[in-house]
Formats: sequence, C-alpha cells, structure tokens
Amino acid sequence: MEQVKKFIREHPHMWWGLYLPVYLTMFFIIEHLITDNYWATQTAIDDYIPFCEWFVFPYDSWSFLLVAIGIYLIVKDAEGFRRYMWTIMITFTTATVFCALVPNGQDLRPAVMEHQNIAAWLLQNTYNLDTNTNVLPSVHVLGVVAGVAAAWHTPGLRKWGWRAGSMVLGAVIIASTLLVKQHAFIDMVAGLLVGGIAVLIVGLCNEKISLTGAWDGIRIIFAGIFSTGRDAAGTLTWGFNAVNLGNMLFRATPLIMTGLSVAVAFKTGLFNIGAPGQYLISTMVTLMVALSIPSSAVPVGVIWVLAFLAGCLSGALWGAIPGLVKALLNINEVLACIMTNWIAANLVTWMFDISSFKNLTESTKSGYIYKTTFNGVATPKLGLDMLFPGSQVNGGILVAIVIAIAMYILMNKTTLGYELKACGANRHAARYAGIRDKRNIVLSMAIAGALAGAGAALYWLSGNTEFYWSTYQSLPAVGFNGIPVALLALNNPIAVVFTGIFMAMLNIVGQQLTNLTAYNEYITDVIISVIVYLSAFSLAIRMMLSRKKKPHAHVEETAAPAADAAPPEEPAEEPAEPAEPIAAQTEEGGDAK
Repeated sequence: MEQVKKFIREHPHMWWGLYLPVYLTMFFIIEHLITDNYWATQTAIDDYIPFCEWFVFPYDSWSFLLVAIGIYLIVKDAEGFRRYMWTIMITFTTATVFCALVPNGQDLRPAVMEHQNIAAWLLQNTYNLDTNTNVLPSVHVLGVVAGVAAAWHTPGLRKWGWRAGSMVLGAVIIASTLLVKQHAFIDMVAGLLVGGIAVLIVGLCNEKISLTGAWDGIRIIFAGIFSTGRDAAGTLTWGFNAVNLGNMLFRATPLIMTGLSVAVAFKTGLFNIGAPGQYLISTMVTLMVALSIPSSAVPVGVIWVLAFLAGCLSGALWGAIPGLVKALLNINEVLACIMTNWIAANLVTWMFDISSFKNLTESTKSGYIYKTTFNGVATPKLGLDMLFPGSQVNGGILVAIVIAIAMYILMNKTTLGYELKACGANRHAARYAGIRDKRNIVLSMAIAGALAGAGAALYWLSGNTEFYWSTYQSLPAVGFNGIPVALLALNNPIAVVFTGIFMAMLNIVGQQLTNLTAYNEYITDVIISVIVYLSAFSLAIRMMLSRKKKPHAHVEETAAPAADAAPPEEPAEEPAEPAEPIAAQTEEGGDAK
C-alpha cells in the first residue's frame, strides 16, 4: 500500500487519466439516447470496401493499445502524458458533442455472418455491445492519431522501430474500422482531420512551442543554413555561417554519389535499391586499404588513391551481382538488391569483428573503426577550409562534381551511354538492333555500384569520421536517400549535384531545429518524404498527359499524308485509257452479254 502511495506522489500527472471515466459516461448516455432517426454516413465508396470479420482483432485491441501507451507515458514521460491526454480530451469531447448535436450512424453491418468462426463470434458480440450510431468522427481513429503522435514525440519511443510499428499498427486499426463495417469511409476521414487538428493545437499550446516558436521553426527550415544562433534576448540571428555551409558541402558529397548511382540505373531501366549495400562494402574495403598500408613506407597520397579506387571497384563488383542475376536469370533487380544489402550488412560486421582494425584508443567507444588520419590518410582540403573555416568540408565535393559531369558526358555523348539507355528503353528492341543487352545490364549495375562506392570512399577518407562497424541490424540512410536525390533531379547527373546539396541543406537545417527550437530534426525527414511523393506524383501526371497526347498526334500524322496523297484531276482519268480495247473487243466479238 505504501508503494502505491509513493507511486501516486511521484506521478501526480496520472490524475489526468480521470477524463476517461467521464468520457465513457457521456458516451453511454449518447449511445442510449440516439438509436434511430440518425443521419446515415455511408456513401458509394463504402460499397467497394469488402467485409472481413478477422479484422475484429485489431479493432478490439484499440482500447488495450490506448491504455498501454498511457501507462508507459505515466511512468516515463509526464509531459508526454499530458500532451496525450490533451489530445484525447479535445478529440473525444468534440466527437461526443458533435454526435449529440448531429445524430449520425451507419447501416453497413451484415445481417447474417457469412462464416461461423471465432472472429465472427467476437464481432457479433462487439456489435451487441456497441451500436451503429455515433460514428462521425470515428473515435477509434481519433485514439490512433493520439497514440501515434505520442509515439513520435516521446523520447523513449523515438527509435525507428517503435515509430514504424506504431504507424503500421495504427494503419491496421484504422483499416479495421472499415473492414468490420463499424464505420463508414467518411467517419474515418473525419477522424483523421479532427485528430490532426487536435495534435497541431496541442503542439502549438505547448509551453516550449508557441506561435513565435512555430514562426522561428519556419524561418529556420527555409534559411537555417544562414542561422548563427540566438542573441542575449533570445532572438534568432542571421549571417554567413561558414561551419553550416562547409558541413553542408561535406554531407552533400555522398548524397551526390548515391544519387548518381540511382539516376544512372534509372536511365538504363533498372532500379538500384542496392546502394546501401554497395556503400557498406566500399566502406569496408576503403578503410581496410587506407589503414593496412603503412604511411611510413608508402606516400599518403598514393594510399588515398589506392583506397579510393579499391572502394569504387568493390562497389562495382557488389553492384554487378544483382546485374548478373537480372541478366542471366531474369530475376527482378529490386529483390536481388535487397538480398545483397543485408548480406553486405552482416558481412561487414563479421569482417570487422574478426579484424584488427577495431578502435582501441578510446575506452569509451566500442564497435568503431579508426579514423583514417590514424594512418595519416585524409582527403586534401584544396583550400576549401579557408573559405569555410571550422567545417568538415574537403576536396571530396569537387571530385563528386567532376564525376557528375563525367557521367553526364558518358550517358549523353557516347556510344556506350546510348546503348545503356537503349537497353533500358526496350531490352528486346536493343537486342534486335545488335546491342548486347545482358552485358549492358551488368555494366549498368556495376557503374551504379561504383558510384555508390565512390561516395563511401570520399566520405570515410575525409579523415575526421569514424565508422561504426556493427551494421548487421541497419543499413546506411545515405544509400536510400540517393533515391529522392535522383527523383528530384529527374535522373539528370548535373541536376543531381544541386539536389544532393539541397538534401544536405535540409539535414543541416534539421540540426538547427533541434539546437535552436523545441522542434526535432525529424521534421526535415517529413519534408523530404513530401518532396519525394510530389516528385513521383508529378512524374505520374506527366506520363498520363503524354499518353493522352499520343492519340491526337497519331491522328494528325495520318490525316496529313492522306491529304497529301489526294491524286490530282488528270491522273484520275488515266485508268479510263485501257477501256478502249475492251470496248472494241466487245464490238468485234459480240460477247458483251
């Protein structure tokens, strides 16, 4: 008993949970008052949504999910629990008041269960406990929105797995409201809108996030690269920030290379999702070469070149594997790339685990590889450190730009580039034209792998970064970020340079948000996701428009030759000339009948 009292004293915020009994009382009153004469919310869209009784399990698990999140927040995050309860109080109360003012319901429930199983039995009991009224907005959806928002804001749940899990589970529960016919489509949409607005209101009313803070966040997103911090009064200051600009160019280097890797593959009709694995393999080989050759015997410049070339070659060989599988076995390159990604992640971990390259110089660190400066190897600054003092920038950005220009020339000005693009456009037509399609598929993936490998080599040979070699459970994000870089650049190698710098800028801006505002850096990830979505959407629209234009163009092309082919008047009379002998023959022979 004493332990319970102690827990209550240490967690006074738990009393916010008393709202739930209040809501349940209001809910049951409304449930018994509104049983008929309601506005039916179903639309024609609901006719296309199937019924599946098995989704009753995620539907009924909703309440357990809300309670579990609440208990976790009570123990781990008092402020998070308050935000969580504020969101629930705003949304649930809004739903109750709206249902009281505008009685609503749906008539979608099946009269008889088609199957007799445990799911059907459980769903029938759910129907008996809950009426088909008071459905707009869906309280299930409102609770999911509150739970997902809590998972994204709570420090202990900010790991990728928890966030992804909350999103997937939330999506399944939302889908279950439709599939078990407890809600109509409009109920779900209304729940998402009301829940989203409530999350925004709670965020803006937070002590740390005010309207002023929101304005500061917007300014940093658009111009955070030029932010110099805050003055004594707490006002944001602006100016030339050499550190931010230099770090932006440094981080842009691997993004440009992985973007080129994806773009070149796209140009040849292939989807290189294996850039993370190629990046990892190149990292391993580059670091081993850079650290194994003693700088006392070989000049550091030579070691740098050898390590860079080894990284490019290893990435090319690893990229060629999905190309061979595609060319010889006709297995989709995406599946092959995913396979090689995880093989690379585990191979790198195993190789470094048994190697002698572990970082033993710092007792506080484990699982790290020496910086290449341990052997005196580092990418030369080429004067960029004077332009951007205090930053990590080096000559790698210039190498990346030169490689981008070279890839543009290769793909657009050479016979090899033409053959690669021809195979991507139509493999069978290219083969008919005498182009070796299998060779070009393998070569295309090898080039893509070499570019991703070059990105890894340029990044880790900088000399000021350490590689965490325990990668068996993760893949480098820079490999996947090459996809939005390529999409945003429309697969143009020159444009990839600018989109890579833009993505790196957003990365720096995310850090500025964390340092100077109450927001976190993951907002920039959302921005990047929106950019990718809109880029893909714009490409889809352009493809649809091009398809509509083609029939019109075809009609015009066929109509014009027809008009040009109209025979003149004089030639039209020519066929009449052979008629004279026929007529004469008829008169002579008398066989006209």
